[in-house]
Amino acid sequence: MRLRSDARFKAFLWHALPRILRLISGFLAGVVVARHLGPQDFGLLSFATMVAFWATGLVQIGSLEVVSRGSAVRPETMESLIGSVTRLRLLGAILAGGVILLLSGWFGSGHRLMYIILALFPLTCVPDCVEAAFFGRSEFRAIAPLRAASSLLGLGLRLWFANFHFGPEAFALATVVEGGCTAVLFLLVRKKIPDLSKNGEPLPLWPLLQQSLPIMASGLVVGFMMKMDQLLLQSLRPGVDLGYYYVVVRFFDTVGVLVPSFVASVLPDLARLRNTRVDEYRNRMILIYRRTYQLGLLMAVLACLIAPWAVPLVFGGQYKPAVPVFMAYSFVFPSVVVGSIRAMEFVVSNKNLNHLLVSACLLPLQIILCSAGILWLGPSGLAGAMAVVAFISTTVFSFVLPPLRESGELQKAALRGIWNRA
Repeated sequence: MRLRSDARFKAFLWHALPRILRLISGFLAGVVVARHLGPQDFGLLSFATMVAFWATGLVQIGSLEVVSRGSAVRPETMESLIGSVTRLRLLGAILAGGVILLLSGWFGSGHRLMYIILALFPLTCVPDCVEAAFFGRSEFRAIAPLRAASSLLGLGLRLWFANFHFGPEAFALATVVEGGCTAVLFLLVRKKIPDLSKNGEPLPLWPLLQQSLPIMASGLVVGFMMKMDQLLLQSLRPGVDLGYYYVVVRFFDTVGVLVPSFVASVLPDLARLRNTRVDEYRNRMILIYRRTYQLGLLMAVLACLIAPWAVPLVFGGQYKPAVPVFMAYSFVFPSVVVGSIRAMEFVVSNKNLNHLLVSACLLPLQIILCSAGILWLGPSGLAGAMAVVAFISTTVFSFVLPPLRESGELQKAALRGIWNRA
């Protein structure tokens, strides 16, 4: 049965509440850590964390999307599905930890301990499949308090470390501890799942692996593409410029934590709708795209206007050179949100390989534009180049690449009415 509007709103609310708390705690922690470490060390910590998060994409060898879709369509397999996907995710976590340690020899000169600590982070993401199973059944209420509790623990740790003047390695440890707390809570909640399958045995791994591998591969490639700007800046302009750029990127990443809440709340409904009422599905997607463009552009303009006084006020006078970076990067955010909606559409229509196509087409253009922006204007030029790259990736390519024709038609219809209130 299709979720009613009030049920969808409640689902979104239960999914969003812990993320709102994470937004607030993440923002406070980011401000405290940035002020405490300064641009140089904050840039080093943020870059190491980015490397760890990217490598953690290998955990998706047991895809969360597969779990959400499977528990939505066949809830009787929920427990068996979790058991099988957990085994795959554990394998991915071990591989991810090895990749982080390997990359520490390249990027971690003088700070290898930070990378060693962060190599434990992928293990904390293994039980996320429990959360995904609940999300697939729109049972957000059972999970909501868990990430909220972990966020508060992470905030407390970071405030304590800053108060006692710890270095960047301590804040890397806070990331791992926060993730570990979340993992333990998810494992405890799993015990409350009733086994509705006939025998409770884990599902065969090979079919799950076949579904997960394209999602994992596209996630790693897309993740690498999304971090290309940071890799280029580290290579071409290391030092305080990396800190100026990261204080902006981390801010918008924090704001973006609400986007998955919306996606998770509507994904099960849209997946069912696409198989039963195609016209209604199309109209729903057009409306979602239209509202995303409208709200994204409005937020970008407002962020650009407040940047000159907000950045020094919040992060301190040492980050005043980040003001033009913030203003330019504000226009990346609308495209990132549109990209999240399009990614949801790919999941619903089972077209996850489209991510790889977009990434392959965009990579040469991204390297040229971002490198030119860095060499010309430093981090400010890079932020401006990223705004152009993000728009090309999430909107222009939908219009010109044939496999994305369905998405392009929906986005065109949304843009035609972008100035309409209806």
